[in-house]
Amino acid sequence: MTGEETGRFLALLAEGWRDAPDVSSAAFSLWQRMLTDVPYPLAETAFEEALLVGTPFCPKPSEIRRRIVHLLHPDEEIPQAAQAWQMVRESIWKFWDDPDQGLASLPTPVRRVAKSIGWHALNNEESAVLRAHFLKMYEVERQRAIEEAVLPASFKERRAAMRLQYAAGKGAGQPALEDGGFLYSLSCNIAEKLSMK
Repeated sequence: MTGEETGRFLALLAEGWRDAPDVSSAAFSLWQRMLTDVPYPLAETAFEEALLVGTPFCPKPSEIRRRIVHLLHPDEEIPQAAQAWQMVRESIWKFWDDPDQGLASLPTPVRRVAKSIGWHALNNEESAVLRAHFLKMYEVERQRAIEEAVLPASFKERRAAMRLQYAAGKGAGQPALEDGGFLYSLSCNIAEKLSMK
């Protein structure tokens, strides 16, 4: 959105909700930065949807982006958990002897969970416990996929560059991840906590 469109969009928010951000330079600048890659008609449609479904509080930029992602990419790209399980079962039925082709036939979030559980485990057993395990893991992966889809490309590029900087030890004088410094121990602690869940 351009600056003019951001101003019009903030005015729309103010018409829809009492708790809308004021059009101060700080709020304007933040909304402009968060929605700079969003075409105004998409933002306006997301606003209308939030208003029509009765969203009680003024949506934040992240909710506007989430609604836009849902408008542009409905559930067929990031399927619901039951749909994902069905996709896995159909892929196993079709490609039971070729795990690579079977996994390749699945959407990315479904493939990640199927791969982490293991093709052979999924292929050899269809129990309620395995299904429940898949569904639980998939809900976490689906949420990650939705959150990733909401992020603007410019942010993803900045994040990737920052990761490379810090991994090489060039970020703000911080030690590299490999040399046992603070970031290394922090990433190890996070990985350990995630593996315990």
